[in-house]
Amino acid sequence: LRESNRREVALLALGLLVGLPFGIALLTRIPAEPFRWTVALVSLGLLALLVSGWRYRRERSAPVTFGTGVVGGGLSGSTGMAGAPALLLYLAGREETGTIRANMILYLLLGDVISLTLLALNEALEVSNIVLGLALAPTYLIGNVVGAWLFREDAERVYRALAYTVIVASALSAFPVLDGLGLR
Repeated sequence: LRESNRREVALLALGLLVGLPFGIALLTRIPAEPFRWTVALVSLGLLALLVSGWRYRRERSAPVTFGTGVVGGGLSGSTGMAGAPALLLYLAGREETGTIRANMILYLLLGDVISLTLLALNEALEVSNIVLGLALAPTYLIGNVVGAWLFREDAERVYRALAYTVIVASALSAFPVLDGLGLR
């Protein structure tokens, strides 16, 4: 995480903290199917922009970074996809892949801490979920260690292709018409 831009990640995380309650409110008030269609279509639309070569050419400002975090918080609360807006912002920018990877790891870690803290404060954590999370934590950590070991700065095309694949898989898994295929 030495390569991360901590100030920028802090802005993303602060935005996530602001957006998370709105995402939870959406989750409890909007019917699931139309919401899933919207999330999937917006994700694929933004990905199409990236694949087309569109890039965010201006210097990224604090409001843009914070706003991305707010959207990430809203998506985290409603769909559990906190990372999608930040990943799209970074992939559309000019950062090196090592910085993108470090920022995303730190942002997602902070997002998990924020989410778990808010759930605990609202007494919404169940013991079974805590046990499951602790049981899966070593797999998550091993994945990060292996990913860091395999990661090469000079493999930007591979990194972007993998990121695009994750975005496509996430978007496709949200489409209600694909529920019977076991993608979720």
